Amino acid sequence: MRLADRLPLLLGTLFLSLLPSAAAACAVCFGVNDNKDVVKAFYIGGVILLVCTFSLVGALIYAIVRLEKARQVQDRKLGLLGDAP
Repeated sequence: MRLADRLPLLLGTLFLSLLPSAAAACAVCFGVNDNKDVVKAFYIGGVILLVCTFSLVGALIYAIVRLEKARQVQDRKLGLLGDAP
C-alpha cells in the first residue's frame, strides 16, 4: 500500500487520539460506580469463550472419529484390515 492510500487512516487516527474524550479511560477503569452489569458481562463472556472452545474441540474429535471410521470401512473393502482377535 502506498502512503497516499494510508494517509486518511493515519490522519483520522491522529485526530481521534488528540481528542480528550477519546483518550479517556473506559468506564471499567474509572468513574462508574454501578458495576452490577459488568460482573454479568464477565460471566456471559466467560460462558461464550467456553462454549466456543468446547465446540471447536468437540468438532475436531468428531471429525477425527468420523475419518477413522471411514478409513476402517475402506480398509475392510480392500481386505487390509485383519479381523484377528
